[in-house]
Amino acid sequence: GAQKLLLGRPLYEDPELPPFDVMQYAPAHYAMLAGLARLMGVGPEDSYGLFKLSRSLALLLNLLTCAFVFSLCRAIGCQAWPSMAVAALTFTLYTEHFYGRGDALYALLFAGSLLAYARWMLSGDARVLLLAALLSVCCVAAKQTGALVMGIMLLDLLMNRAWRGARLFAAALVVLLCMGWLLLISTGSATCFFKNTVQGLANGISPSMHRELFDLVTYKYYAPFHLAVVFLLVRAFRSGDRVDRFLAVAMVLALAFGLLTGLKSGSNLNYLFEAHMLAAIAAARWLAGMILVVCEHFRYKY
Repeated sequence: GAQKLLLGRPLYEDPELPPFDVMQYAPAHYAMLAGLARLMGVGPEDSYGLFKLSRSLALLLNLLTCAFVFSLCRAIGCQAWPSMAVAALTFTLYTEHFYGRGDALYALLFAGSLLAYARWMLSGDARVLLLAALLSVCCVAAKQTGALVMGIMLLDLLMNRAWRGARLFAAALVVLLCMGWLLLISTGSATCFFKNTVQGLANGISPSMHRELFDLVTYKYYAPFHLAVVFLLVRAFRSGDRVDRFLAVAMVLALAFGLLTGLKSGSNLNYLFEAHMLAAIAAARWLAGMILVVCEHFRYKY
């Protein structure tokens, strides 16, 4: 994709015509990599140079995602060490898909959207909510599954009857998405975009991801996350606050989305990255609350 842009060719062409290539992702990552290649003097024929650049960019984006996760944990009241632990754990959740594809940029914008939304919940600043909307649209521009983070925030707004925030957020999404679509139409590749990013993903249905996930050899690593999802969901709606309920809704929706979309043939465990990251964040917040309870107990007793 980056080579096509560096050569001055359209990113999305008819995959039914020569050279029969399919660009399955939204355009943001391709454009970022091509722009960086131009800046660093890496030409379209230098495949090895582009490969190294792609891997280096992905590593940088992955580290920034961990920094955003740390900031998110701190913003919702977690202590520094649990926040660092969650950020480190997030790095271990990356599959090979995050080492040089659009997933790395997608994960960064996903975490950034959640961070902005959490700051809006705590501050009520409408500008921060608009920033969350902007980042979520950019997330979709990096990978189509960015629609998940939009759904998480819209569902939370509706569940909490934050009508004013919901109207503002929805209006911002409509305006930003329309601007993106008009930009796409102006390039003359709207039809080819659909053929590549929608029809190009229609690979049929296969349970291969679920077989890999629930194989005991693999699932022993993921079972604690899923047990945490159940425990934290029950706790959030029994005794949690607004942030707890937001995290509960987010991780359950992300898990359901990942398991459902993972039925697509060719899917892998990267479809569950968001759910496991959110479960770790929610667990860190629960731990922060437990530490406060213990500290208050000993302060009162002694």
